[in-house]
Amino acid sequence: MTSQSGTARVVSPRTECGINEAEFGINEWVVDEQRQRWLRDPGSVDRTWREFFASPRVPAARSGPSAPAVAPRVDDGAQLKAVRVAALIHAFRVRGHLMAATDPLTPEPPAHAELDVAAFGLDEADRAEKVVVDGFAGRSLMTVGEVFDALREFYCRTAGFEYMHLQDSREREWIQRRVERPWRRPDPAGQLRILDRLGAAEAFETFLQTKYVGQKRYSLEGGESAVVLLDALLLRAMDSGLGEAVIGMAHRGRLNVLANVVGKSCAQIFGEFEDAEDPRPEQGSGDV
Repeated sequence: MTSQSGTARVVSPRTECGINEAEFGINEWVVDEQRQRWLRDPGSVDRTWREFFASPRVPAARSGPSAPAVAPRVDDGAQLKAVRVAALIHAFRVRGHLMAATDPLTPEPPAHAELDVAAFGLDEADRAEKVVVDGFAGRSLMTVGEVFDALREFYCRTAGFEYMHLQDSREREWIQRRVERPWRRPDPAGQLRILDRLGAAEAFETFLQTKYVGQKRYSLEGGESAVVLLDALLLRAMDSGLGEAVIGMAHRGRLNVLANVVGKSCAQIFGEFEDAEDPRPEQGSGDV
């Protein structure tokens, strides 16, 4: 809660950086998180955040319980708008996967209040305004509308990306650079290969379920896209000069991967289910 009197504003004591719900709505936590990162290492946050936290309008962090801080009231300006947009970008990086259209049976992905532009103090009237985005999507300046549309395109398609929990900033940035760029739809040949790999994975599971009822087979049902992923990963690795790959994985789906990725003979896999013995002796005549 906040109260205003004259030109002063009493800021809620629950925020360390003097930013309250009146400015950033329910996404106050985003600004607090960026503030703590800036205090630990200024270089770990975007330039927009650094300029905002270094400005006189943001009071210094308190070292312990104290009376509510008083900050001078200022009108919204380009800097505040840029920080709100930076908070929006960060929120999509953290929670954008929650709005991804990963359920083919649901025509519309679920909406989340924390990813609504209104929660950041932005509205339709702001869409045409240009703000500094500090390299987001490879650009330095974008309109608010372009930022929001790009975020929906990057993080809310048919695949979700959850990576901001990674501790290594280099790993996060590596993923970020590849997620935050225009999406290229596979060409017809690539689409046919995806369909072929999915069909092969599905047929393999269906055959095992029908032929070997009740036997442990560590089914990949529901996760057949893993075969497509591994296929694409290995093809890209080969194009980059990789000569050998070692796969380590859990039990689930291992037979499907052996058949449709590694290339193990289906006859050999089915023979192991039937406990068929190889008539060829491994050594000697086999008469003893």
